[in-house]
Amino acid sequence: MAVCAAKANAVLPSATPHDAPAGMRPCLKCKGCENLDLHFWRKVCINCSCKEADHAAAQETAKVLDLEGLEDGAVAKRKQQLMNPAQDTRPPRDTGSLSKDILDRFNTLSALREERKRMVQKFQGAPCTACSKATTKDNGVKALGKTYHAGCFACFKCKNELPMAFYEDNGEPYCMRCFGEQHFPRCMGCEELIFHKEYTKATMPSGKEMTFCLDHFCCVGCDTPLAEKQFIEGPEGDDVFCLPCYDSKLAPKCATCHENVTTDQPLMQAGALAFHGTPECFKCADCGVPLHEVGGAVADGKLLCPEHSRRGKTCSGCGEGLDGECINAGGAMYHKKCFVCSKCNTFTGSMGMKDSKLICKECA
Repeated sequence: MAVCAAKANAVLPSATPHDAPAGMRPCLKCKGCENLDLHFWRKVCINCSCKEADHAAAQETAKVLDLEGLEDGAVAKRKQQLMNPAQDTRPPRDTGSLSKDILDRFNTLSALREERKRMVQKFQGAPCTACSKATTKDNGVKALGKTYHAGCFACFKCKNELPMAFYEDNGEPYCMRCFGEQHFPRCMGCEELIFHKEYTKATMPSGKEMTFCLDHFCCVGCDTPLAEKQFIEGPEGDDVFCLPCYDSKLAPKCATCHENVTTDQPLMQAGALAFHGTPECFKCADCGVPLHEVGGAVADGKLLCPEHSRRGKTCSGCGEGLDGECINAGGAMYHKKCFVCSKCNTFTGSMGMKDSKLICKECA
């Protein structure tokens, strides 16, 4: 469980509210939220924690009273909202207090966007650059000197299908969102482009870098500023949590004692199961022997020592009962002497499967 620390001159988030949308906006993702209630600067719903774009647009409310199914057209519209965020076309919200150079950066991006805006053209007769299949008058388009199926023409960065209008950067097509991110960092908190010279950059254990407005580098769970504090990456990879919030809301539960394995406790994992890394918890579910030294295997949803994990099972090679030293390969158990290539009858240490039989690399 990797925990990070970041340094930044963060201050408490300002309480500038979003523009309140009119009408009910139920969530189309979790289907348990009846109306969008925006966090005061994050673009997430306070009621269900889903993103604003996961909720019905105000003008669509009358059409989505039955949320059991979401029409393909509505899914496409929601994706377009993410690719072409409205906030990218507006000056930063607090323009009254911004310096001239920040406004100049926004205006520079706006002018560059207009300069690089391109339109696809209907085209047919040449193979699609993406899939190499033939195009027709009904599905062929031409952009940047290349031919595509309309469904194959996608943003170079996010790979989402592009509409008729797109933006060119270094000879590649981008949606509005990704084009903006080519020139300015985006805050992972408020999802708006950062035009200030100073901002926070945090590197996750996965190697992913996140950027934040100085006052938006906060815990998703409680809004506590995380500058000079330890934090941990959320399960979806685009959120950060303080350690107390992670421990209480997201920490894995120990399969033995059913208590959370907090960030200050050793964690052991076996398959999809998590355990406190102590002899009292990381042990065989049948005999209770600690497994730190002898190892174990998950069988029937339980962590078992080597002896009990093979109890009642037969060798996938000879069909006889398992005893002595055994090998687990892809969920199948073998006597060590039976774990050999089905063609050359030798053990090479690296085996694969072909037609449900073991086979070495040389015979494959």
